[in-house]
Amino acid sequence: MENSTPNSENEETHIGGVSMAALASTYGTPVHVYDSAVVARQVQRSRTAFNGIPFRILYACKPLPNMSVLRLLHKLGTGLDVVPIEEVELGLRAGFLPDEILFTPNTKTSTSFFISEGRDWIFTKRSVLDIT
Repeated sequence: MENSTPNSENEETHIGGVSMAALASTYGTPVHVYDSAVVARQVQRSRTAFNGIPFRILYACKPLPNMSVLRLLHKLGTGLDVVPIEEVELGLRAGFLPDEILFTPNTKTSTSFFISEGRDWIFTKRSVLDIT
């Protein structure tokens, strides 16, 4: 496992094998870094924890709609939980198929339905009830 917290004043903190000092020097600060190995490990931990139980991992796009993270999660075989129609489009651009996207809009606009018309969206029961 990577050293994520220094144990003494002489140790540097690393993320994905790269020192935080090097990241700051290259990209400036503040900088947001996500370790793909940690993301993959957490997805695997979830799969292991629910082994033998039918379930599907859905990543909630709202807190971090980062295209690199979305592509990684798609590669890892997760689905996507999205709220606004813009997150649906991000998911599609990241490689998710429509049946891998759970679209749970807070409000339904004619734009959302116009864009989603003819696509195989997965609606929650609440959403289906709202549109009928």
